[in-house]
Amino acid sequence: MNIDFSSILLVPGKVLDVKAKYEKDCVGFLNETYKTQALSDIEFSFKSRDRKHFSFTAKGKFDVTMPCSRCLDDVVVPAEIDVERFIDLSKNINDIKDESDEYEDYSGYIQGTELDVDAFISCEILSSLPMKVLCKDDCKGLCPKCGKNLNHGACNCEEKGGFEPEGNAFAKALDIYNSYFKEV
Repeated sequence: MNIDFSSILLVPGKVLDVKAKYEKDCVGFLNETYKTQALSDIEFSFKSRDRKHFSFTAKGKFDVTMPCSRCLDDVVVPAEIDVERFIDLSKNINDIKDESDEYEDYSGYIQGTELDVDAFISCEILSSLPMKVLCKDDCKGLCPKCGKNLNHGACNCEEKGGFEPEGNAFAKALDIYNSYFKEV
């Protein structure tokens, strides 16, 4: 969904309030993709300063499903967006280098006089996510030998006196890793 804010640029101080829906069901970064669910409409408020300068706020709530950093089970992480952005349409994006400048690089979500809601919200969700997520504080993680989720019960590695790579993809990968990186 795009929001056309051209009507506010003609009158300094004019305000445009818009409720928009986030239409994506996932966000991605590099090789990771996370399921998202909007819990509310996103509330935007645009305010003109003059023909080339304006600000806007955006507020909304989401649930993002991410893997636990230890056991890889899905964890629902609440994400909230409550931001204010200042846009200078007269500046070339290449001129925005100084971090003290209140204006930012908006090229990923503003084209002409339209804001791409999905692109903007995706960036904001990704920047608000934690680096590490745990399903619970005392998550036991995966067995380093066989790959079993230890939160669901103990594995048989200790009883067998080790692990057997046959039929176990995790163990095979560990075996390959160990043979490739063995000490010299």
